[in-house]
Amino acid sequence: MKRVLVLTLSILFVFAGALLAQNRRAPGAMRGPGAPGMPRGSANPLADYLGLTADQKAAWEAIRAETHETIEPLHEQGQALASQLESTNDAVGIGNLVLQLRAVSSQIETAREAGDAKFAVTLTADQKMKFEAFEAASQFLHRRGPGPGGPPPPPHR
Repeated sequence: MKRVLVLTLSILFVFAGALLAQNRRAPGAMRGPGAPGMPRGSANPLADYLGLTADQKAAWEAIRAETHETIEPLHEQGQALASQLESTNDAVGIGNLVLQLRAVSSQIETAREAGDAKFAVTLTADQKMKFEAFEAASQFLHRRGPGPGGPPPPPHR
């Protein structure tokens, strides 16, 4: 029984950590241009880097808004499940909640990927290549983190 409880609690911490990491992002955050967290009126370096046209920027905004509408209720559902998880003491209840959290997390990721795919259709071949490079770098940094001491120091002059 102790092994089952330890295993269940280990799984719980892994998935709760993943959910908390997702909740630290802005609700409905997507990896890409115009991501929430950036003020709407501000210059977007990624949009500049990709050289988005006005039509592409408008399409991105529409896709981002649609994705946000899909993801926001899922975030709220995940937060409710996480609250239940904190107050649950039995192994079966914990296991069920962890599975539900995992399903919600999967739905969020699927919605983000669908938004990215819709956006990619609006890009030229060069823009797609740049966007894919951005995605790869973003995923690498998300998995790796900024490193032991935070971001690297600025170069010496």
